[in-house]
Amino acid sequence: MAHPTDKPTIKAVAKRAGVSEATVSRAMNGSPLVKPETKQRIESIIHEMGYRPNILARSMRTNQSKTIGVVISSVTNAFFTAIIGAIQEAAADQGYSVIITNTDENPDHEKAAIQMLQGHMVAGFIIASTSRLMDYHALLGPDPAVFIDREPGGQADHDYDTLLVDNTAGAQAVVETLIAQGATRIGMIASGVSTAGQERLRGYLRALQAHGMPYDPDIVYFSDVQQTKARQHTSQLLINQACDGLFAADVTLIQAALAEIEARHLTHIKLGAFDNVVWFDYLSQPVTTAEQPTDQMGHQAVNLLIDRIKGRSSQPTMLRLPTRSIKRG
Repeated sequence: MAHPTDKPTIKAVAKRAGVSEATVSRAMNGSPLVKPETKQRIESIIHEMGYRPNILARSMRTNQSKTIGVVISSVTNAFFTAIIGAIQEAAADQGYSVIITNTDENPDHEKAAIQMLQGHMVAGFIIASTSRLMDYHALLGPDPAVFIDREPGGQADHDYDTLLVDNTAGAQAVVETLIAQGATRIGMIASGVSTAGQERLRGYLRALQAHGMPYDPDIVYFSDVQQTKARQHTSQLLINQACDGLFAADVTLIQAALAEIEARHLTHIKLGAFDNVVWFDYLSQPVTTAEQPTDQMGHQAVNLLIDRIKGRSSQPTMLRLPTRSIKRG
């Protein structure tokens, strides 16, 4: 007699259901070869017995798991937090689990994270790259991967599926709104992230050009990826450079800028940012934003990756999603 604390096995489930172990396995994996009534009976027995499949053992047999490795550059960034939620939702819908790793914008941490996930035999990767100098061909080998928010760099730009937003158009729309609101001297704190940073700067410049406003390099500050000087940049732009408008290139930069603006009791500044979070609606200082489609990005990243895992894709795809301008003030 089995001890009450013994874990139920697939063999016990199969015996009770009157089917083979292979049929139980097919039922759990959603195979169309299993009749609906048989699948329903097996699922009922699994639930009743409390059976849990040994995912590690299955991974060792197939040399792959139904797990997606997600490598995020900053989990404290609200943009990535939203994308993680969308990835988890989309992966679960297709029977995949997710392992999240955080690199803190450090290329060495990213390399270690990828190697650790390879040790867990993940089926593929969704990556927000920390550096365009990373040799992804050597690091990933044959493993499927989709890059989000940033291009991988070099030849890898053309060899992996990549999902971005239209950073240039989104930034241009925000800055043009600040101009329409009456700002005449708009400073910018640009992101240190390679792809997004340069494209959002391009949008800022296009907005100035479209409205006949001169470009002053003295009022464009470049942040490092850790945003360590964002508050200092804000003070220099609004006090020393007398800017009456400020465009911050991502949500972490605008958060730092808002802290400095509040500390200095500045109320006349026209503010714009890339990314949007719900609490912006409750600020006394209005912030116009370019909202990124995080749900769509997370879902499409999973779909692209699973197509790649299952061999349903051929040439690598570059997708750019539009942003939505949210005007406040």
